Amino acid sequence: MMLAVASAGPRGTSRIDLVAGLTVSTSRLRIETGRVLTERCKLGDRVALQVGNALELPYPDQTFDVVWCQNVTMNIADKVGLLASVYRVLKRGGLYTATEYSVGPGGEVALLLISLACLSSTNGVLT
Repeated sequence: MMLAVASAGPRGTSRIDLVAGLTVSTSRLRIETGRVLTERCKLGDRVALQVGNALELPYPDQTFDVVWCQNVTMNIADKVGLLASVYRVLKRGGLYTATEYSVGPGGEVALLLISLACLSSTNGVLT
């Protein structure tokens, strides 16, 4: 699942105006379950879930303050294309983070990789 947050307010505040969730799963049940849960939490007016392609994110340029991926990047062969898509929808100075689980030689989860990047507001470089 890829999540993106728009209009999160000034850094250090907790205001979130919109969360967009994108999944490659074509299971309508997954989307419907997410909608039911967000409605139960009274967040249905601020959370939009849909099926989509992470390489062709269906959002305008510079829409989001934060893009967060969980178990996404490990499943996408075109890493450069993914980062280009994320870069396109992030506002200048926006944050990108990804979490991925790795399996060790014994089959047990050996490592949780967390990356956090900030897009420079001056040159658009991931740092």
